[in-house]
Amino acid sequence: MTELFNELNDKGSENFDFIKTKLISLLYESSGASSLDIIVKDSESKFSQTETIPPFLKEPVFKTILSNPTTCTKESFNFILKDVTNPTSLDSHEVALSALGCVSDSSFFPQLTSLFFSKSMAEMDAKFLVESLAKNSTCKKMFWEFIRNNFAKFRKDYSNWTLDRLLRIFLPGLQSEEYLAEVTKFFEENDTSGFDKGVKQSIDSIRSSISYINKNQSGVESWLKEKKFM
Repeated sequence: MTELFNELNDKGSENFDFIKTKLISLLYESSGASSLDIIVKDSESKFSQTETIPPFLKEPVFKTILSNPTTCTKESFNFILKDVTNPTSLDSHEVALSALGCVSDSSFFPQLTSLFFSKSMAEMDAKFLVESLAKNSTCKKMFWEFIRNNFAKFRKDYSNWTLDRLLRIFLPGLQSEEYLAEVTKFFEENDTSGFDKGVKQSIDSIRSSISYINKNQSGVESWLKEKKFM
């Protein structure tokens, strides 16, 4: 990543083809989420001059800013949130929603969830926020509680197709025996007509993930320690 990062700064993104820009975007995002210092600092620099951020790096930069506690400030959160309520470009709404789901400060969670029943986020765009929340260890439990507490409203305000899609995206990320029991019990007690297949497949996915973790966790930990990643 450091080599690609240096090449990006030395040559500029205009010299990269589509595949290379896609590769850099993915690596930048994953490195930023992992708090790689050089990427976090670069994101801070770029975020201070957002108009100069290359389009393919805007989402990775925003995600890096919000996924790191040192840079996830009220100012940065509200700046990105503004791109949801008042989009500045064709894709800024989508980019901002994807980034907002990465917040590392749970105090911003109420502002995030308010979007689900507001005019600022169209039903079809909710998936961008949910995709990130599904990977967010800080807010995952809170969002699961939000779904349970507002399930009736989701059923009323969202189409079955959309709700099915959102649950398929989010539920498989709840990978523990405790979550499995909660999810199973909740949907047994609530009406899932219209998206019952998606719920069943999501529960099966949780079971498969738990089985994989139980079988391979020690081996993965040993490999990480051997390679000095832990």
